[in-house]
Amino acid sequence: MALNIQEIADKWKIDESQYSELGKLVYSFIKKEITAFEILPEVSCRTKELLSIIKKIKKKNLKKEYDYSMLNDKLGVRIICTFKEDMNKVDEFIKNSFEVRSTEYKSEKLDFNRLDYISNHYDVVIKSSVPFFSKHTRYNNLVFEIQVRTLNQH
Repeated sequence: MALNIQEIADKWKIDESQYSELGKLVYSFIKKEITAFEILPEVSCRTKELLSIIKKIKKKNLKKEYDYSMLNDKLGVRIICTFKEDMNKVDEFIKNSFEVRSTEYKSEKLDFNRLDYISNHYDVVIKSSVPFFSKHTRYNNLVFEIQVRTLNQH
């Protein structure tokens, strides 16, 4: 399948502001609500750059058919915990606060003799049943990624 870069650029031009608005909403929610778990992680978010979107789709297309609609990290949220134990609290927080579509615990795939990228990745959408999100139903179907790691792993 040929990669239509202009089509991807046109779609992202339409979608980027919506993902940016969703990022601000999710960021403020996490900063406000995660303190109930007695942790104060560093939280950041960003929308993906167009060039990164194109490169990722192109790379994934080498292995299997992959297109813009399959890209789940157009918005990325990163939660950096002080301690490894905090990652379990964040895991619980994410599962309570968002609808988790998929989870990948990178440490489970790590060979004992390799130093590699370790974090937890969650593809999620907001839960309209969470009061903070109830008035923001226009974002209900926007999948985004949350990455969780410790400060040391970061």
